[in-house]
Amino acid sequence: MIVATDQTLEHLLNLNNYKVRMQRIRTILDYSPTKEIDFGDIDNDYISGLIEFKKVNYQVKGEKILDNVSFKVYPNEINAIVGHSGSGKSTIIHLLYRFHKITSGSILIDNVNIYDYTNSIYASNVSGVYQRPFVFEMSIRDNLSLVDSNFLHQVEVCKRVGIHDFIMSLPKGYHTVIGEEDPHLSNGQKQLLAIARALLSNAEILLFDEITENIDSETTSRILSVLLDLKTNHTILMVTHKPEMMEIADRVIVLSAGKVSCKGKNQEVYQKSSLYRELRNHYFVSASKSE
Repeated sequence: MIVATDQTLEHLLNLNNYKVRMQRIRTILDYSPTKEIDFGDIDNDYISGLIEFKKVNYQVKGEKILDNVSFKVYPNEINAIVGHSGSGKSTIIHLLYRFHKITSGSILIDNVNIYDYTNSIYASNVSGVYQRPFVFEMSIRDNLSLVDSNFLHQVEVCKRVGIHDFIMSLPKGYHTVIGEEDPHLSNGQKQLLAIARALLSNAEILLFDEITENIDSETTSRILSVLLDLKTNHTILMVTHKPEMMEIADRVIVLSAGKVSCKGKNQEVYQKSSLYRELRNHYFVSASKSE
């Protein structure tokens, strides 16, 4: 009787812990930008993924972060934003997530202002992965089910990003419980899992912010291959300081102190921009000095 009571209490405790986790997850998934942003009523779900910044200015407490920024990001291409730290690269990603509202100018997707889309339509068409991917203390399948509970879909995207075989090598496969400090997955494998989860959203536009930071060269190579595959049916915009990531970009936007200093096709920008050449060659110069 005592054993049964202890087991019941343990189950209740686990249920309560699981409820807390789910509340935290729901808070993240239902994140709403600051109240200054109102969502529109355009519910057109046929989005091709053309992004345009038109004379965008963004400032915080009087400090200008982006200064008259204009560029286009095209579907079925890998578009890279590059520049030194503090140049405004990640701010562009945050603005595309509608975390903040611009001071002036306009940001368009398929020639529609991003603030005119409904919340659900926009969220289902814009997704991505940050530098540090988040995984929750639950099974791999449950982590993926936060976006799509269809197991066949989960297997499909995991195969596409190249992590399915690894998952199947684990003792419990997709039912393996993982967490932030879990020893089963390396940082690179967590990143691949995060990319798989983003793909389950079926978003047309994928945003990647320094996703190869602090991961091994083998996984970086894998991610390069994944991005080249994904561009066939997505718009890809990435922030990166890794030369190997810059090299695969179709188009490049170079930022300097919040301004666009150069933009265009990769090789053209390489020829025109000394800053871009510096960023592309920096890794190799640093590596030779350390040898």
